[in-house]
Amino acid sequence: MPSDYKLSPSDSEEFLWTEKGTLYSKEYDDVYFADGKGTDETEYVFLEGSGFAEKLNELKMGEQLSIAEFGFGTGLNFLTTWKAFRQLAKEGQRLCFSSFELHLLTPELLKESLKDYPELAELAPDLIAQLPRVTNGVHQLLFDEGRVELHLHLGDAAESLKAIDCQFDIFFLDGFTPSKNPALWSDEIFKQMARHSKKGTSFSTYTAVGAIRRSLKSFGFEVERIKGFAFKRHMMRGTYRGFDEPPSLTKPYLRLPKNPAPQKPKIAIVGAGLAGSNLARVLSREEAEIHLFDKAETIASAASGNPQGMLMP
Repeated sequence: MPSDYKLSPSDSEEFLWTEKGTLYSKEYDDVYFADGKGTDETEYVFLEGSGFAEKLNELKMGEQLSIAEFGFGTGLNFLTTWKAFRQLAKEGQRLCFSSFELHLLTPELLKESLKDYPELAELAPDLIAQLPRVTNGVHQLLFDEGRVELHLHLGDAAESLKAIDCQFDIFFLDGFTPSKNPALWSDEIFKQMARHSKKGTSFSTYTAVGAIRRSLKSFGFEVERIKGFAFKRHMMRGTYRGFDEPPSLTKPYLRLPKNPAPQKPKIAIVGAGLAGSNLARVLSREEAEIHLFDKAETIASAASGNPQGMLMP
């Protein structure tokens, strides 16, 4: 246990609290963010470090900024990013924030962790209210009338990344200290980062460990070491450049296949009850053509229209 923290008990046996009210993990022997300076750290390390504002400014109307984060933690990075998006985004721009987390905290722990950040007081209750009550799977949370999406991938980050096929604009590398949480700082993670990057995708992280810097370079990232936040001497940021010619047939030869642009999918939903109608509503936000079929003339006219019924989403 670090000697520079004065710790007090938590209601959960797995956690403690620092003197400044920062959540501390006993399993990883580390705090969730800079003690008492969480939003300042996020703004410096992740928003400024990744070039968030510049990338947002480059977006056209109707386009979205896609961010992937390793380590959802207390949700502080997401909330701070959402707040900045509200302040900087132009009309029609959207934010898609994907976060990969193995140990989802309870709503009670999140609420207690965020109580000393009044700048997030407007946003935090909406996040806490929508948190899933299960600890696995993928969960889509929508905010600001769907303009902001949070995709929570609960489970092993490398396996979750293997299961999706998309490219991100920014990566936030915010796992616990590399020596105490090596799984989030492995070659497998960096390989998946490269697979999900395009030329110009940026990353930032609070650490500047030499082995991590060299590994990221081997997977096509240009890496820069700069002044760290608060007491940290250095941190890292960088950009994915890829390879004009693959250096070999083994890693880091990670180019995605050049597939033709996907056509707008057509989706048929049979049954216009509560489940079918809600599914059509959700899918209508995507680039898809939705067809809803039912033998009745109105929606929810059969079992879903029963006033004694129960809805299980």
